[in-house]
Amino acid sequence: MIVFDISMTHYDQKHGFRIDFRPHIEIIIILGFWWNSIPIFRSIDGEIYENVSEDIEIPIFQDPRQLDSGTPLRQYLESFPFYETIFSKLSNIRSHQLTMLRLCLATPTALDLLSCNPNLLWLVAHRIIDRKIIMIDAISVIHKKQSEILKWVTLGVACTRSDIKLIRKFHLDYEEDNFDIIIKVFREPKILCLVKSTNSPIHIRKISNIFYYKEMFDTRFFCNVFRESVGPILFGYIKKLHRCWQDTLQIGRLMRIPNYEQVVNQCPTESRLKNLHDRWFFRFNMEKNIQVLNYFLEKYGSDELPPPPLVGDELGNIVPITTISELLKEGRVMRHCVGGYVSHVIEKKCYIYKVLFPERATLSVGINDQNLTVIELKLAYNKEPSSQTRLLVDEFVRKRG
Repeated sequence: MIVFDISMTHYDQKHGFRIDFRPHIEIIIILGFWWNSIPIFRSIDGEIYENVSEDIEIPIFQDPRQLDSGTPLRQYLESFPFYETIFSKLSNIRSHQLTMLRLCLATPTALDLLSCNPNLLWLVAHRIIDRKIIMIDAISVIHKKQSEILKWVTLGVACTRSDIKLIRKFHLDYEEDNFDIIIKVFREPKILCLVKSTNSPIHIRKISNIFYYKEMFDTRFFCNVFRESVGPILFGYIKKLHRCWQDTLQIGRLMRIPNYEQVVNQCPTESRLKNLHDRWFFRFNMEKNIQVLNYFLEKYGSDELPPPPLVGDELGNIVPITTISELLKEGRVMRHCVGGYVSHVIEKKCYIYKVLFPERATLSVGINDQNLTVIELKLAYNKEPSSQTRLLVDEFVRKRG
C-alpha cells in the first residue's frame, strides 16, 4: 500500500491529481478524472508516463488532513459527482479504493451496493484485482442479485439471503487476508453455522485464529465462547483452551470414564470445562496412578521415557524427568495434569522437567523446526510462575537450544 503526504501532491484541471514520491522513490503518479474512469499514469523519470490499468492501492481517503478545504486531494475529489457519498463510505476502507470508485462510476448499482453492503462491494473489488477481471465483466455481475454476486465472489458456493446478512455483519479491517478468511468461512459448513449463530457484529480477527482448531466446533463450550466474545479471539487464548480440552479428553480416556467424550464436549462454558479438568486430574493423581502406571508399563514395556534433548542445568535447578513413574509423581506432587502427558513424551512431542529454583515448577519443552521452545511452565495447581523463574527457564532453553 502506497502512502503519501500533502507536500507530495498537486492538482490541476487539465491533468488531475499528481503525487510526486521523489526523492523517497523515483515515481510520479497521476490520477485522471472520473469521466475517463480514473486512468492512472506512472512515470519513473518525470517525463514519460505509462498508463497503468490495475489498482495500485493508493489509499486516497486515508489521511483526514488531506481532505481539508483547498488541499489538492479535496479539489480533485470534489470533481466527482457523488463526492459526499463516497467519502463517508470509503474513508474506513483501507484497500481497493480506486477499484471500488471505478465500479461506482461505471454503474449506479455499484453506488447503491456501496451504501447498503460495502463489504460485498469490497469483496467484488478484491476478486477483480486478484483474478485480473476486466471491468465490463465485473459490471455485469454487479447488476445481479446480491446472493448471485456473493456466489460469484466465492467461486460457486451457493448463497442465500442469510449469507448476505452475514456479510453485512462482518467487521473487516480490509487487509489482504480478509477475503481468504471469508472464503474459508463459506466453504466450511461448521464454521459458517457457528458464525451465523451470533447476532452481534463479527470482527474478522474473531474468526481468523479458529481455523486451526476445527475439531472443537462441535463442543458446547467453544460455541458459547464464540457467541459471547465481542472482539477478536486471540490465538494464544484458543491454543490454551484447546490444550485444556485435549488434556481433559486424554485423562478421561486413561481413567476409562464412561462416555468421557460426551461429558467433556457438553461442558457449557470454559469455566465448567476447567472445573472438570481439575476434578478429573485430582482423582487421577490421587487414586489412579498405580493403575495408569501398570497400563503404560504393559503398553510400552518399560518405565523409561525417551532421552530428553537437554540434560538439565549445572546447578541442578532444572532436572529432566526420565521415567513414567517420575512423570506421574510430578503430576501428583504439583497437583496438575502433567501426569497425563506420558503418551506425548513417548511420542517425543514434548519433554518434561522439574524446576526446583527459584520456585517449584514444571516445565514442558518441545522441538519446533529443530529449535527448542518452551511449551508450558506452571507452578502447583497450574498457577503462573514469577518473571524470575521465566527468565531462568528461557535462558536455560536458549543456551542449550
